[in-house]
Amino acid sequence: MTANSTGPPLPRRMLALAGYLGLAPWLGFLPSFREDPFLRHHRAQALVVFLGLAPLLLLGLASLLVMTEIFTDESWLFDFDLIDVTRATGSGFALAEGLVAAGWALVWVIAVGLALAGSVRRAPYVRGTGTRWVQGLAVLWSGFLGLAAAFLLVFGLYASHLARSGEGPAPVYFLFDPRGFEGFGSWGPKMAFFPISREANARWGEGSVVVAPFDSRSFRQAIERGRFVVLFVHGTEGAIQSAGMRIEPPPAWQKPAGRYLNVRDLQDGGSEIVPAGADLQLLYITGCRTGARGLGWVWQKGLAPTKVITFDRMTGGLEHLWWLWTEAPRRLKTIR
Repeated sequence: MTANSTGPPLPRRMLALAGYLGLAPWLGFLPSFREDPFLRHHRAQALVVFLGLAPLLLLGLASLLVMTEIFTDESWLFDFDLIDVTRATGSGFALAEGLVAAGWALVWVIAVGLALAGSVRRAPYVRGTGTRWVQGLAVLWSGFLGLAAAFLLVFGLYASHLARSGEGPAPVYFLFDPRGFEGFGSWGPKMAFFPISREANARWGEGSVVVAPFDSRSFRQAIERGRFVVLFVHGTEGAIQSAGMRIEPPPAWQKPAGRYLNVRDLQDGGSEIVPAGADLQLLYITGCRTGARGLGWVWQKGLAPTKVITFDRMTGGLEHLWWLWTEAPRRLKTIR
């Protein structure tokens, strides 16, 4: 039996598979993809399949914008409980994103299976493979995804070069609660902290920035040795509550005031005092409601003259990212 009677040979099927791995826009430059009906079909189908990722990206952006609006402006909630609203909204977006992602993944798996089987059957729910404007839009979208992935890879490597993942001492610290994202490492946080890392390395030289998961050890080092410290953590009314710890400033009535923080382990009930270093000049805390009911003043008094930035409301990651890229580099320039 000849190869032609059993479908396309294995090399052709592997080329078709490459289209479903994100290479479809670039495979069109190969003469074989213009001449071979099997390859032409799967390239066109792969382009449309990747176009299906657009709704998922739009849902993610909409989720970020809506949640940030809820956190930054609670006035429109009227008598609704903020926690209930945020949970319901977050769950709704998560469900929608999960359904879209699962549907897209199923179509992708079927399309890949058809390519490997040497079939030219159309995958379910894939339309427009023969429509010129759909193909044009799909080429632009897939090309954008490829370039964005390449940019993020290069940018991530450069951002990782500017910041250390290990221990200090260092003048600048960015500690993040990795809960739920333990497998992602520090790439994302280092990219988010890029403007500060660049400014800090220009001022104090290479190795001036530590980006690390938030835990008792890294927290102590940052507070005792850092000058500019950002804590990307969770909070509760008047306190940081993250990574199994509850962290509070000293009582406002304490005389004389001491520059330290009370750290309590929520699992074994143990506690310790972490003194603030003499060089600590700015502490930015993302935790929700850490400054609620005027308790931001207690943080400020307890660590004076350090500038402490807290929030008296729920907060979203997008507004903190905006601060990191716009305000934080200017603040860093004032640090001695």
